[in-house]
Amino acid sequence: MPLHASAAILLAAAAPPAPAAEGDLPVFERSVLSSHEKIAANCYPCLARLGDGRLMVVWSATPGKGNCIVGAFSADHGQTWSEPVTLIQTGTGRDYDPCIVVSGKRVFVTSTTTAAGAGIHTSTTWCTRSEDNGGTWSELYEIPMNHRYTCGKTAHGVRLKSGTLLMGYSWDVLCEEGKTLQSEGEMHLRAGVMRSTDNGETWHNGGDTDATYEKVSGGAVHDTDEPSIVELDDGSVLMLMRTGSTHLYGARSTDE
Repeated sequence: MPLHASAAILLAAAAPPAPAAEGDLPVFERSVLSSHEKIAANCYPCLARLGDGRLMVVWSATPGKGNCIVGAFSADHGQTWSEPVTLIQTGTGRDYDPCIVVSGKRVFVTSTTTAAGAGIHTSTTWCTRSEDNGGTWSELYEIPMNHRYTCGKTAHGVRLKSGTLLMGYSWDVLCEEGKTLQSEGEMHLRAGVMRSTDNGETWHNGGDTDATYEKVSGGAVHDTDEPSIVELDDGSVLMLMRTGSTHLYGARSTDE
């Protein structure tokens, strides 16, 4: 699992339109959401706008022993944030890769959870759901991913015009064969999406992507990872993916 821990979560928020007399105000402002002084390590932030207009960001935090997924809210375009609240803490391993999927007032927050111990081999995807724009949250439940090891759920999902929900993820080809890996450079990933046509009650695997290229270093991943997806005006879905190459890779889907 890619681990890029940082001491603080920094977010650039678009400032609200300024009056003509204040035209010299910056277009972007930077705010510190969580620093190492509050939480020892903060990584993998995922940001989304809720149905009530507020912003929500979730990330993997290390407040002490182990990891958990925490979240915070902003009602002023990201200039200020609420105190972090714990959303996913399995207590059975390490909780990373948080993802947000918003469908009206319904909000899903998921994690990639790996067992404590050496090696990359298996993971589970846990979810908590809110029916009131993040006011209250359900008990944790598992989303079956139908792969031995998945990761890369670091960008928010989307609700398409049709109502279909998409959540990006990646799965490892070698782990699927039963192998245990020791580093990210050994990973052979394929980015794809989980799909739901019943507003998130059930999820099913969509199509995958694959790419062949020369890696920039031995520690870089093979193929495609950490997909980010958006629905375009023509109804197609655009996916951008992290790779071990010198560029991002992209792909389009015309069948959701």
